[in-house]
Amino acid sequence: VGLQFMKEKPRYSHFLYNVSQERNSKELGDIMQESRKRGMEAFIPQIKAYQAAGQLNPEMDPEIMAMMIVQASTGISEYILLKYKEGFEEAIQKPSQGFDFPEAVIEELVNNVITILKGGIGAN
Repeated sequence: VGLQFMKEKPRYSHFLYNVSQERNSKELGDIMQESRKRGMEAFIPQIKAYQAAGQLNPEMDPEIMAMMIVQASTGISEYILLKYKEGFEEAIQKPSQGFDFPEAVIEELVNNVITILKGGIGAN
């Protein structure tokens, strides 16, 4: 989600990246925490609908599932930014050019995260 936003809204991404580098202050508040909260709120209705349709386990707490989705999305974005920092730093300094990241790499990372979430990290 975050990487798609970077590609579609490079100027906003540049601004938000700079803001995210700031630490909490009276002026800014806790932007990252608020962003996670809103992300969760956006996923909860979808999760509940999938639970009602039998596509997700109805015994699982939708809020916890939403937090896991938000955290996984954030983790994927942060992993890419750490691994490919030079490309990101260069792109974020020139927001008019946008951030063109290969979809195949994103898809592979997302699939790896899904595999881990489904199977766990145990040896079996």
